[in-house]
Amino acid sequence: MPISDNLLSSGPYLLETTPLLAAGGPFGAPNVIAVLASVAIAIFAWQAWSTRPRFTDHEESRTTQPPADLHPALAGALASGRVSDNQIEATVLEMVRQRSIEIEPDQKQKDKVQIRILDADQPSNEIERELMTLLTDRAENGVVSYRVLSRLRNEWGNVRSLLRNQLIENQWLKPSEIQTRLPFVLPGSIGLLTAAMMVPAAISTGSGWPLLGGLLVGTVGSITLIMGNIVPHTTDEGERAALPWRGYRTGLIIARDQGHGTIDLDQAFPYIVAMGMAPGFDRYLRRAGQSGYVPDWIGPRPLVLEWSEGWHTYWIALHTALAPTDPTNTPPPPGANWRKSLTGGRF
Repeated sequence: MPISDNLLSSGPYLLETTPLLAAGGPFGAPNVIAVLASVAIAIFAWQAWSTRPRFTDHEESRTTQPPADLHPALAGALASGRVSDNQIEATVLEMVRQRSIEIEPDQKQKDKVQIRILDADQPSNEIERELMTLLTDRAENGVVSYRVLSRLRNEWGNVRSLLRNQLIENQWLKPSEIQTRLPFVLPGSIGLLTAAMMVPAAISTGSGWPLLGGLLVGTVGSITLIMGNIVPHTTDEGERAALPWRGYRTGLIIARDQGHGTIDLDQAFPYIVAMGMAPGFDRYLRRAGQSGYVPDWIGPRPLVLEWSEGWHTYWIALHTALAPTDPTNTPPPPGANWRKSLTGGRF
């Protein structure tokens, strides 16, 4: 019998005696494809991440004072490297500070809030004017109820666009988010697709080994997609402008962990919200309230002292209305009422 015939006839036997190399084995074709795909995706993702704009000529200077006179929405977008709803929420707080609007308990739900328009002509910033237009259009007798407020997030697309355009005009933000995210979205999607293909491979081979390869490539693909969601959209000039604000962000976080008397909350909190750090400051705010602090950014102090639920309850209500997808929104403990004393912006 020819040698080739012997090899052909012994093929099934060889596969049976080398299960590690069989299609359903740990080193079978499905797992080899999954490993190679994972390595390729990881290389592409790392190269894209390594080439993102970075300004490394100077170290960030950590401080608890705003490094410049910049609107919280712009500063928050710079520090975060992207435009988000956090900056719109911060704009609301800044408008409260300027007394163009005020926050007060909702007339129909005592533990909720509503916005009362005080001076529709006061905002001088283009972003604030657009937001004020939205509020006045949705107000009834000068009041935006909690029910309307909780739906407002779906309607402030123009406000976000104005903020983004202003950042682009300053050459701080790239004109296209897709251009920044594509190097991550494309390989990440390929990874998830490859992982999905491992399921029929496992069924056809009658083995669970391809699922292990699918888990590997799926994990790498998911991480790559996450990197695409967090990569800054700032330009080189934007990274340079963001450096002092990231130092401000770091300084606030350090001061928060040091405890009492370290942060001027009246000044800092709109920036804290704009940078997406508000949930991390919840305990700090509670301690501030327990020490008698009443914020300047949530309403006139005489009015706040009359709020039956305590100002922190209403802050949570406002944050929940404006950021309903934030998973860290939690109600305050029952019985919280810090109306008895009044201090300045520090505690």
